[in-house]
Amino acid sequence: MQIDHEPNQPSHRAIKIVAMLIAIVVLASWSPLRTGPARWAVDQFPIELTMFLAGAFTAGPICFAFEGG
Repeated sequence: MQIDHEPNQPSHRAIKIVAMLIAIVVLASWSPLRTGPARWAVDQFPIELTMFLAGAFTAGPICFAFEGG
């Protein structure tokens, strides 16, 4: 059986599965922010802070997943 990756590194298939799960979570959590009380809460913050927090909450788990945490 041939292995297409280093033993200590995640496989390409695992990376694709993680990427798909992250995309699903992002899409599922984005919809409630467009309407309802969550929208009002987000509108109270400056747009720069909202963009920073969205990037941090998105990039943080992605980097953790790719690092092998």
